[in-house]
Amino acid sequence: MRNFFFTLAALVAFGAAARPPEPRGLAGVGLKAAEVNAAIDRGCAFLWNYIKAKDLKGDPNSFGKRPEHFPAALALVHSKAQRRFPDFDRALRRFLTRVDPASLETYQAGILCMLINAVGEPDFVPLLRKTGRLLIESQGPKGSWDYDLVTLEGIDLDPDRGRPLLVSGGIPLDGSADRRNVLLRLSDPKKGSDRDNSVSQYAVLGLRSVETSGLRVDPRSWRKVASAYSSRQNEDGGWGYMTDASYGSMTCAGVASLAIALSYLGENDPRSDPRIMRGLKWLEDHWSISENPEQGEWYFYYLYSVERVGRILDIEFIGKNEWYPLGARQLLSIQNADGSWIGTSKEEDPRLATSFALLFLTRATERLRRELKRGGA
Repeated sequence: MRNFFFTLAALVAFGAAARPPEPRGLAGVGLKAAEVNAAIDRGCAFLWNYIKAKDLKGDPNSFGKRPEHFPAALALVHSKAQRRFPDFDRALRRFLTRVDPASLETYQAGILCMLINAVGEPDFVPLLRKTGRLLIESQGPKGSWDYDLVTLEGIDLDPDRGRPLLVSGGIPLDGSADRRNVLLRLSDPKKGSDRDNSVSQYAVLGLRSVETSGLRVDPRSWRKVASAYSSRQNEDGGWGYMTDASYGSMTCAGVASLAIALSYLGENDPRSDPRIMRGLKWLEDHWSISENPEQGEWYFYYLYSVERVGRILDIEFIGKNEWYPLGARQLLSIQNADGSWIGTSKEEDPRLATSFALLFLTRATERLRRELKRGGA
């Protein structure tokens, strides 16, 4: 009987220790929501004014012609720049009306899908379908992506061309599935080519936006994603650029991409998957909010990667670290007087660093599981 009570007490103690601490929020790091919102507003204003002065130079049709404009557009939309800056709204709509997804690289195509999903207007669903189609057809045989999208021959990216009536989005009231909304791969899988975990995660994020919009991605694509990221996970639980040593931003990419794939393959709670748990343990053991662990470069890219892990898995803590308040405090402490953020070396361009910082502060990534209810907005 004594041993029984000892075991029971040990289990209770273990359960208490396993439970995450109670979130303290921004107040726990001495911040107020108004301070974070003000930092977002300053960063948003800087980013748009910088792009106008440096890139557009009075020509709004130039927006979208530089690779940096893609993450910037996504960050500006999540920072509500469309309400604050009518000229940005006009430039964004011109860009989405004329952009040709076949001319893009994989990074840009993935972010374009995320951007269309963030804008949330049915007018751009056909563009989302085209871009999602290109991503599906460009997936490599082993499940990852290269930087360039494939050139498609004999596949119409716009099957709705010439249709007098087109209904986009929504769920049929009778519960049936619309076959037109399922994007099955049509080309030879050998046509695509495999590459690194960084570019591949943006293809995964793009396809996730396709799913979120109400379209459906070929399940074979998700199975290949799960296989690719599973095979590349290192013995220590982390991920590298390809199969090299683990570091922070790539471990975040591995955790988030694998969780997305598992979710669309029917796993209700990817957080309980052993591969995800090992990846989170790596992030806990190498935790940093001031640098990209075990890498040194791409700090702001890393912070946005942490945001995606937290939001996709719907967790407030990585280990004992409440990631959002800690990251917000760090970002506010290093924001420049003009509202920008500037990194080192490869992130010296303020368009990149500021975009990634804003995407973190605005919690731009949707949670993995989101119930859509009829009768809402």
